[in-house]
Amino acid sequence: MKLHKKLSCILAMTVLFNCTTVINASVYATENNISNVSQQVTFKIHSQWNGQFIGEILITNTSDSPLNDWELQFEFPYEIVSIWNATTYRENNFYTLEGEDYNRIIYPNQTVSIGFIANYSTSISLPEDYTLRANGTSTPVINNPINNITTPCALQLDIPYETEFSTSKDEVWFSFTPQSSASYEFIGTGNANLCTTLYDENKQNILMNSENTAATNLIGTTLLANKDYYIKIKPLDFNSSSTDFSLTVNKIESPNDPLFSDQWSLLNTSTGIDINILPVWRHLNNNKIQISMADTGVYYEHEDLINNINLSLSYNFTHHINNVFPEDELYGDSYTAVYGHGTHVAGIIGSEINNSLGIAGVVPYADLISLKALGRKLEGATTYTKSIAAFVESVEYATQNDIKIINCSFGGSSPSQAEKDAMLGASDILFVIASGNNGWDLGENPVYPACYYHSNSVVVTNINSDGSINSRANYGGPTDIAAPGTDIISTVPYNKYRFMSGTSMSAPFVSSICGLVWSQNNNLTPEEVKAYVTSSNNVTPLDTLTDKTLSGGLLNAYKAVVCPSLDTGTREVQMLRDPFTEDKKETISYYKEIAPASSKTDEIIVSFSNPVLIDEWIQKLNNLYGFTEISVSGYLESIDAYVLRFSSIEEADIAIDLLNNSNEVTYAEPNYIRE
Repeated sequence: MKLHKKLSCILAMTVLFNCTTVINASVYATENNISNVSQQVTFKIHSQWNGQFIGEILITNTSDSPLNDWELQFEFPYEIVSIWNATTYRENNFYTLEGEDYNRIIYPNQTVSIGFIANYSTSISLPEDYTLRANGTSTPVINNPINNITTPCALQLDIPYETEFSTSKDEVWFSFTPQSSASYEFIGTGNANLCTTLYDENKQNILMNSENTAATNLIGTTLLANKDYYIKIKPLDFNSSSTDFSLTVNKIESPNDPLFSDQWSLLNTSTGIDINILPVWRHLNNNKIQISMADTGVYYEHEDLINNINLSLSYNFTHHINNVFPEDELYGDSYTAVYGHGTHVAGIIGSEINNSLGIAGVVPYADLISLKALGRKLEGATTYTKSIAAFVESVEYATQNDIKIINCSFGGSSPSQAEKDAMLGASDILFVIASGNNGWDLGENPVYPACYYHSNSVVVTNINSDGSINSRANYGGPTDIAAPGTDIISTVPYNKYRFMSGTSMSAPFVSSICGLVWSQNNNLTPEEVKAYVTSSNNVTPLDTLTDKTLSGGLLNAYKAVVCPSLDTGTREVQMLRDPFTEDKKETISYYKEIAPASSKTDEIIVSFSNPVLIDEWIQKLNNLYGFTEISVSGYLESIDAYVLRFSSIEEADIAIDLLNNSNEVTYAEPNYIRE
């Protein structure tokens, strides 16, 4: 809207901040400087004749709650001789208007129209300011916001506040006090190129800043009820011909999923610590977003997942069957399909939004792919968990099917050369990895696959709803970022929902936002996506994370997806700790000896120096060392390694030592269980 405009015969004018607009009764073409308008109360002139004019006052409730028993006070130097839709009282030049019985309450977003006839002599001067009271409260007079940090202009919801810059040094200050804790977005429009900064009540601590971002006119975040926030707008690249702008604050509605109020990770109305996802949803395209989960499997018939699970691409690498939810899997611990670890992870990412069921996932158009790599043997079967080998196979499969993200909510204390090589070789895949739940500093006590320090891996720790790191969560070392992971409600088998805690819950939040970043630009590399999400400019900085994560902050979806920093250069990865020394076999032997028996199976992974006839090798082992039984369980093509099964864990351990003594073997290691 131009702020210098010709006034026509029928004028609609809004209450002004610190300026008086005078309309000469006989001259209708005068140019008036109208700036900084508010639309809560609007004064209009509809027609006039000798000595009288018809006016209208519009009162719009821009708050979140009804205005009860309202009254409007303003100074007006003319006699109102007739009025309808309100009663009026006059004392000198001050009028007080009150509603009639039928409009004594003005509901949110409702507008009340009050008409009147007044006498005038030579000119009409519209009111300069007003006070609107309801329930004993009052709306203060609006001030000029230009360079006014002391008494900035108070923003109301959904109302555009329009003004213009006069010089390159101008700063426009607004205040906003939410009536409810919710997600809000500040939107600037107009000719001017803007920088928007959001401050807390001290007017010094910056909560968000749009300067040097891809969208300098946007800020979105969670704000708490009855707290004062301040917004500063300043021009970027000031141009005297492009000075107009308008600022609007919108409240983002929550989805209708009945358990959404329990999802503090998406909207934290207590502390404001969340991933800032609600305002992101209004900016997304409708592209399907593929995210895979190397986990225990998914209950694909769940009411909140059934429309978002991709069964044509999902596969069970633990048992080499299509079914990613085998109900006859032995219920030994949390790492079975029936227990629901993988279903919980899937729900965080891709539960259907706004379907009036359960919870809301992070990704609106999720295409969930279950790569079952964790689990236990099936009832009546002898096939053990093949976690490392199954994961390597899932990585190969993802590469072949152009799956770009694998969520890895698992880990173990023993490194695997096969696992490391498979991940390093899958350069087109981004691995999002849980840091683990030991309470360790990973720089001192590594776990894997988190501590391979690959450039295409993101390591995630668990944050509580108050912004502190969970006491059981691992941190430090390669840990990139924090995400909610404590008391997270999500889907579990048989159309149920359950709260779980752990870095396993934190990783899928990050996987989701990586998927959203990629959906906006599918030409990005894994390293570039990682930079968008984990750059210190694109996270919510928290003092509790300064020395615990490389980014120093909490996952912030809005910063990463909608208005990422223009400075998100990929972070150089420093190999602080290579788990395998030059003597790879000696390292494997060391870790094998200290590994708990519960992390081993009766299988090993063997890589040969040169192509071999594996059947001849098996025969040689049987002849020389008298093993009870050896069979080929699988071949891992991407790393050129075989999976061999023995009759017991003890014989598998012996075979590793024997094979590593051969020059024809590059390495032999346990097929470790990951949890």
